[in-house]
Formats: sequence, C-alpha cells, structure tokens
Amino acid sequence: MASKNTIEYYADISFMSSKILSRLFIKELGMNFSDWRTRLKLLEAIKRLGEKQSIKEIALDLGYETASAFIFMFKKHLGTTPANYIYTNTTKI
Repeated sequence: MASKNTIEYYADISFMSSKILSRLFIKELGMNFSDWRTRLKLLEAIKRLGEKQSIKEIALDLGYETASAFIFMFKKHLGTTPANYIYTNTTKI
C-alpha cells in the first residue's frame, strides 16, 4: 500500500500519457490522482484501525515517514485524530 508511484508510472504501464490518465481521473472519479490516492490511504487506514493495528504500524505501512505525519493527514481530511476516530466509533457499538 505504501506505493509512491507517480501518475506517470501508472500512465506508462497503461500505455497512455499522464495527461490522458489525469483527465480520466477527473472524468471518471471526479478527483485528481493525488486526492484519489489520499482517499485510498484513508480507507485502508480506517480498515486497519478497525482491526486494532497500531497507528505507527499503519502510518509506516501507508508510506508516511512518521506517525505524526499520518495523524496530521488523517485529521486534516477527517476532522479527528486516528485515536479519537477509534474511540468514537467503538463506543457507539
């Protein structure tokens, strides 16, 4: 999951230009490649949080240099930290 491949890489293996692939992301998904990759990482993080994996393990597996960088990204997009997300979603059960 920690793939740091660029859109150019995926375009190349798909036998198209990065410009065309970028347009396809916008047309088909309504978001650019970078936003799509971030959302994919968030979905994977939420799944792993539900599996009780540590935040540090998730962060490193998803390609973040530190747990702090992962926590910052998580909070920026979901409005809460991973720890608070776990607490909020496990206390509702």
